[in-house]
Parts: sequence; C-alpha cells; structure tokens
Amino acid sequence: MARKTAYERYTEEGKKKLGKRANAYQKENYKKITIILKPEIFDEFEALREEEGLTRSKLIEKFLENYKKELALSD
Repeated sequence: MARKTAYERYTEEGKKKLGKRANAYQKENYKKITIILKPEIFDEFEALREEEGLTRSKLIEKFLENYKKELALSD
C-alpha cells in the first residue's frame, strides 16, 4: 500500500485553509503580467528557457539582471 503524501493526510477543511494561506502569500509576494509575443519570439524564449533550465519568471529575472549590468557598463 502506497504511503499518503502530507497533503493527502489533510482533511478537506484543512486543504481549504492551506489553499487560502497559499493564495494570500501568492498575492502578497507575486504579481501576474500578461504579454503578447509573436510566435517566433515566444519559441525563442521557450527554447532559451529550456536550454538554461529556468522557469519563465527566473529567465525574466536574468534578463533584468543582465540589462542592469549593460546599463551600468554603458555609463
């Protein structure tokens, strides 16, 4: 018999409370954006993301870090 995960051991009420706390944390600590890209740009982005082994958010963070470095070098 397979062991239950920690989440599976929660009651339905416990799962709802956990979900509410997770949603509150997400709303406080993250912002959602929607961008529209041409298919070829999206494909390039996804290929780079997979190559680097990053999430979309982490790849955007890397782009921002590199952009800031470029700005600092050009001053």
